[in-house]
This record gives sequence, C-alpha cells and structure tokens, in this order.
Amino acid sequence: MNLKTHKDWTLKLLKREITFHDYLMFIIRRVYVRMQMKYNTHLKKVVVVDRSNGRDVGLVLLTGLYPATWDVVFRRVYEYADGVDVVVLNAGGFNRERAMELAKEYGFSYVEGYPNNYTALQNYYLMNTSAKIIIKMDDDVFLTKYTIGNLLETYRKLREEGYDVGFVAPVLNVNNVTYYHFLKTLGLVEEYERLFEKPIYIRNWTKQRVWYDPEVAKWLWENSLPLNEVAEVFQQKNRDKIDTIPVRFSIQLILYEASFLKQLGGLSSPGPKFVDLQRNTDRIYKATPQIKAPRIVIPLGDEESINFFADIYMAGRFLSLSSFAGHLAYFPQSTYMIEWFIRNKEKFLTDIKR
Repeated sequence: MNLKTHKDWTLKLLKREITFHDYLMFIIRRVYVRMQMKYNTHLKKVVVVDRSNGRDVGLVLLTGLYPATWDVVFRRVYEYADGVDVVVLNAGGFNRERAMELAKEYGFSYVEGYPNNYTALQNYYLMNTSAKIIIKMDDDVFLTKYTIGNLLETYRKLREEGYDVGFVAPVLNVNNVTYYHFLKTLGLVEEYERLFEKPIYIRNWTKQRVWYDPEVAKWLWENSLPLNEVAEVFQQKNRDKIDTIPVRFSIQLILYEASFLKQLGGLSSPGPKFVDLQRNTDRIYKATPQIKAPRIVIPLGDEESINFFADIYMAGRFLSLSSFAGHLAYFPQSTYMIEWFIRNKEKFLTDIKR
C-alpha cells in the first residue's frame, strides 16, 4: 500500500484495512515531523553582521567551545579560505566580544543566535544564504593551504561523475575514522599499533583511544606539525584519491550542498545545549584515572541528522584523501589538549610566517 495522504489513511480506516492504532500513529508522526521541521529554525533572537560577497561557497565557522584556539583558527581561515564567504556562527553569544572582534578584523560575517542552539543557528544560515556549497568547521580545526581547494576539487569531480553527495570531508588527524588514513599516508600505522593499539576505525568511537586518550591526540599532533608541510605530503601522495566513509562520521569539517539539506527542512535540532563543560571535564578525569573511555554521550543533532540523511537518501559520504586539516581534540581530551595547544601555539603559525 502507498498511503501518502491523510485521505488515503482515512479511507483505509473506514474500510477496516488498518486499525485505529495505525491511524493514530500516522497522525502523531505527521504532526511530529511538521513540528520538528519548524523547530529546526526556532530561535528567539538573532544578531547578524553581514560582510558576505555573494559567493557560491560559504564557510561556516562554529564558535563556542574553544576560545583559546581562536587566534590561530581565525588566522588560518583567513589565509586559506580565499574566494569563500566566511561566516562566524556563535550560538548563545559565548565570548561574543572576542568573536565579533576577530570576525571584524578578518572581514568575516557574524551571526549570533539565542538560545544556545547551534543546530538551529546553522539552519538559520542555511535558509538565508545564497551560497550553493557550504563548508562547516568547528573552532578547534586548523586549515592548511590545500584543505579547502582540494575539498572543492573532490566535490566537483564526484558531481561530474554523477555521484549523489551527502558530504565530503578531509583527512583529520584526531578523528575516529580518518586517523587511519592519516597514519597510512604518513607511514605511521605500525608505530601507532606498537605504541597504542591496532588502528581499526570501523568500530564504536568510544572504544577507540583516538577518541578518549589525550596521549594519542598529543602523539598525532606531534606528527602533524608544521601543518602545511604535512599537507604537502597528502597533496603529493593522495592526489585525486577519494574514499568512502562507511560509518557515522564526526563532522568537525565537512562540505555539503545547501540544496541537499534545504529540501529536508535543515538539520534536525535537538534543542538548546546546556552543558557545564568544566564540571563534566572534572568528572571525566576523576572517574578515569587510568585514561579509560568515559561513559558520556553529548547530544549531536547536526552530526546525527546529516549522517542519517546521507544514508537514507543514498547520498554518499566521501573522503578527500588529498585534503588534510588538523583537529585539536575530542571532548574527553580537551582539557589536556588545550593546555598542550597553549604551550605549542607558535608551532601552529610558523608555516604561515614562512
């Protein structure tokens, strides 16, 4: 049976081809979907400073969690996102003065939304931008000179060959899927296995040390700097190479078509995010003195929904193996890695100054 409309279901109920319970669940699902789609863009207040130039590609920089990295992250976006409209999204207005100051300094647009619903704010941008391609990145991701260009090149190649694209991602060093490709490209697989564990990425992320162990994150970063020199290796060894992503992917940096999500009503919003980061971090490390994987799940509405949409609509999740960027850390590693970043901050800028 193809029961798409309310009339279809009503007729089936009257003919006793379905039960009242079937009919009731149809109504509930129908109402829920409409409410969810409306809620996806629900914000009480939005502040917009528009400095865009109407380009076809928009880069969304989500700020909030890691203000300690902003000086370097913003600088690298400015250096390596040429020809792309950049917008800073600040859900909840955290550290707003600093975020607005950096956006103004580099000529980026700035959008602030209340309450702290980062998914709804992304949807607000999605529904109001003229950009056809959107590149979303977190505020602890560090671009290289090849990251954006190679992502776009991979996307265009896929579309020219007829693939439906859910999203395209680069190789990130601290990522529960692409760390394997990072190790393989740099010839570090055996050393990683000897020091930590066998790098198997098709398994739950909480079982992988790359997700919860700060020593792994530190070691990966020690093999990632200077960023542009490592990016050159990916450019030379993995030119034109593309792989698929077979499992749920952590979307620290992805490229997707605006039309793909617009037709679906945007990313699914889980609501405002109220997280006491310091308290949670302290609890994690007190509970895991031996660096065991913490039993914690943080709601990720945007990540869950875009992975789901890509799968359910058979739009591929692709990996651009020539595109490389650095991701500082996952949440369980963050306190340790922010301290490490501050001590090593200059190393993140040396390749720019050359």
